Amino acid sequence: QNSMRDEAVNVVDLKTRELRNTPFGLISLGTVTEADISRNFRNFTVPYTPVRTVEEINTGTKQITMSVDWTYRGHNYGHSVTTIMRDQ
Repeated sequence: QNSMRDEAVNVVDLKTRELRNTPFGLISLGTVTEADISRNFRNFTVPYTPVRTVEEINTGTKQITMSVDWTYRGHNYGHSVTTIMRDQ
């Protein structure tokens, strides 16, 4: 389970970095569920489902919550990070 959690942290980091490299004006408000990102562990594959929620705090500032959810042995797990982005 620790490996799966660590990989969830990596997936959130990857998706957050992608957003940070996106021009501020192109980051639309709302919630978007992105395509699953699959990772292999020994003899099984875990699909991580990234979800991002973007809210406008004020003009030129957005709050972004990036989360991933996954299921292992019938149990649901999740990891999320919230960050603030400002128009430069």
